Amino acid sequence: MARTVLVLGGYGTTGRMLSELLLAWSDARVVVAGRDASRSERAAGELAARFPERVTACVADAADAASLDRALAGVD
Repeated sequence: MARTVLVLGGYGTTGRMLSELLLAWSDARVVVAGRDASRSERAAGELAARFPERVTACVADAADAASLDRALAGVD
């Protein structure tokens, strides 16, 4: 069964690379998360073009516990 992994800062340089590697080398689903909704959506859309139905986006702020709780719902 495929796991779901949240990558906080998934649209940044390191987070984007990590997201791509997870998608390329596993069957994991990836949630691209960060404070900027448009950047998360854009990065997820670009990755979804190569890895259909395995990438989503969400807004999450590491400094906001409630935001993290929402983002981590359904994540393994």
